Amino acid sequence: MKVPPVEAQPTPPGQESEQPKSVEADIVTTEAEMEVYEYVKHRLPFPIARDEDLFRKLDNIYFKDYRGTFAISYKQNRKGRLLNFREGKETKYRFEFPDSGETVTTDTLSDIDEKLLAILMKRVEELG
Repeated sequence: MKVPPVEAQPTPPGQESEQPKSVEADIVTTEAEMEVYEYVKHRLPFPIARDEDLFRKLDNIYFKDYRGTFAISYKQNRKGRLLNFREGKETKYRFEFPDSGETVTTDTLSDIDEKLLAILMKRVEELG
């Protein structure tokens, strides 16, 4: 189900848009994509609640909606990629974790918790 386009999030410092404006205008962020983004932003504080420094770094998580792929990154779009999301055909969610090349298909968002925390910690270590 499509939802009205969300207000564009600010591009992280030092990052330029990778798509021409006309292509971006054709992209509509879906309800499922926003659900995944909100889940990532609100779920990660639970496993890192006792690490104040890591908790503050959650402010550097953002999304970029491409045609066919919804990407969630930490600080940098490519080097900081946490996951790619596509709406599934047989299951509701399809996640791709670029580092490992692993794909997780599920109907339950919490199935990605362990992988999500591991990739966030790796990105924080790499990018500060």
